[in-house]
Amino acid sequence: MTTQQEDIADFRAVLGDGWPFADSAGLSYAPGMVPQCISPMFAVLLLSIVGCGPPAIEGGFDSANPAATMYAIEHAARQGDRSAVRKIVEQLDSDDPGVRWMAIGALDRLTGERFGYDPGMNRIDRQPAIRRWVVWVEREASIDEERSQDPGARDAS
Repeated sequence: MTTQQEDIADFRAVLGDGWPFADSAGLSYAPGMVPQCISPMFAVLLLSIVGCGPPAIEGGFDSANPAATMYAIEHAARQGDRSAVRKIVEQLDSDDPGVRWMAIGALDRLTGERFGYDPGMNRIDRQPAIRRWVVWVEREASIDEERSQDPGARDAS
């Protein structure tokens, strides 16, 4: 017996005749046939993968979990939370393309601006637009600081 034939015999001994082996040349499935042991194994595997991380609502902008970061971005945009703009701008340089797409969409909703940012560009090509965002955020922060220091400025606007 070859090693492959021995492996097939071992599988049959463990799994029974419900496992569909085609021949000694290798494993193959009969059309439409799913071994009975696949469904429970698949369910266990799926449940173990799904439960492998913290929920997306935990972690926020600083999470290593992209799903948590995207949740924080979407939550801020849905709430109209302009105080989160600085944190969202930081996400424009994320390694995760989904986070970048969510970030620019949220910034567009919150500010009406894009500053030429394209989340599909490579990291180097994104940098000029990210710098424009950083300048904008800093300018907005200084305007907000001036308003908070000058109570008359709020009445004039």
